[in-house]
Amino acid sequence: MGFTEKVRDKIKSGDLWNSVYKTIRNQFLLFRNNIRYHNALYFLDKERVVTKKFIDTLTPAPKNLIKYANYSLSPTHTFDQNSIVYSLGIFRDISFDLSISESTGCTVHLFDPTPATVEFMKKFSENKKLDYHPIGVWIQDEELTFYVGKEDTSSTLFDQDGVKKFVHFKAKCETIPTIMNRLGHQQIDVLKMDIEGAALPVCEHMLENKIYPKQIVGEFERPIKAPQKVKEFLKQMELFITSLQNVGYTVYSLHRKQAYYSVELLAVKER
Repeated sequence: MGFTEKVRDKIKSGDLWNSVYKTIRNQFLLFRNNIRYHNALYFLDKERVVTKKFIDTLTPAPKNLIKYANYSLSPTHTFDQNSIVYSLGIFRDISFDLSISESTGCTVHLFDPTPATVEFMKKFSENKKLDYHPIGVWIQDEELTFYVGKEDTSSTLFDQDGVKKFVHFKAKCETIPTIMNRLGHQQIDVLKMDIEGAALPVCEHMLENKIYPKQIVGEFERPIKAPQKVKEFLKQMELFITSLQNVGYTVYSLHRKQAYYSVELLAVKER
């Protein structure tokens, strides 16, 4: 079937118009969110103001970090083909994973149970440096319900107030100790996290089990439209950072273009 015939069939079936609509809608949502979440407007949101004040108390990241796509790591440690990298939460963005695997030759172990991610990762099934696991990472080994945002976002374990959800699904979850035991790993060199609110409890559980990756980089998303919960979250973050420092980590804050909806950290094991 030629190109013209394919287009004609898409028009008849309505698929072409659906594709055009989705493209226009996605571009509009991107533009709207860039305006809504711009740093210059943070003062209009009390929760962003409180979050910024907390972030301002942290040590800014040094300028000599090594950039791997959308995340940066410290040159304190050298990574190579034998390094163990865990990437928690990817959705449809594996730019970090491709960058660090291509730069160092290491295998990246990726974890995300989101149905859209399962479909997306099929395109990379031949890449032997990407070891994809369609499971969630949590503080217990169990099956849990995940929620997906109305605007086709990555999944989360938390059905937050003020956030519209329209899809939920169940998926298997494992703890980091369970995963390491299953994969035969004694150490994690890099732990990258973007797991929509679950990073803090997962990290706390990891430290309780005396697992100390050489570097931890990730987003710690705060509650939304819940002022008291935001205050409690920031207090927990303060305690968590202290726990990291007590076991030999230096902790830095990483700057984000659309900041103050999360706390993004880089923790480097110095001793």
